[in-house]
Amino acid sequence: MKNGSYLIEIGSESENKWVVDFFVRSKLPEKCAEYMECAFWIGFTDQALEGTFSWKHNNVNSEYTNWGTNEPNNGGDEDCAVFKAPSIFYEWNDDKCPKLMMSVCEMDTNM
Repeated sequence: MKNGSYLIEIGSESENKWVVDFFVRSKLPEKCAEYMECAFWIGFTDQALEGTFSWKHNNVNSEYTNWGTNEPNNGGDEDCAVFKAPSIFYEWNDDKCPKLMMSVCEMDTNM
């Protein structure tokens, strides 16, 4: 990540779609074929309080989420959110935070 950047915070369905259309889909590596799973970190986590997800950068809860079916499930200490791909809706999933994955970041415009 560049200095001043942080994992993206998504506040609406239209923003989620924009991120998917302009970043996630365009950055899917060829190795992420239809039969394989790839994931992209976003800045949503429940590390501070289990079961209560908030955006890591500004510590704010979100009224908008795009969790997949039965997610988040904390399956084995999963505290950080990812876009799951390929998925028709690029739904969010909780996963273990220290995993090495691609990420979607943003930066304040005044930086």
